[in-house]
Amino acid sequence: MKVLVYTAIFGDKDEAPLLSGDCKSVEYEVDFLCITDNIKLTSPHYNVEFTNPVFSDVTKNARYYKIQGPKKYWTMILPLGMIQV
Repeated sequence: MKVLVYTAIFGDKDEAPLLSGDCKSVEYEVDFLCITDNIKLTSPHYNVEFTNPVFSDVTKNARYYKIQGPKKYWTMILPLGMIQV
């Protein structure tokens, strides 16, 4: 069973969230993904996937990708910005 924890960050005002502890060492198959249009964005925890914006508004782009989500996972978790994983 593949599980995905993901976020979408567009524009250059935010950074990828930090994960507490060593989340990648859990016994389950969990992937961490950050979808962005910012080629400068990096993360020690999330795999960063670059994509082209659909809209001219960064908030609409982030919401679009958060709602769509990647389709190859059995379960997808989208934590809110105020929650630490």
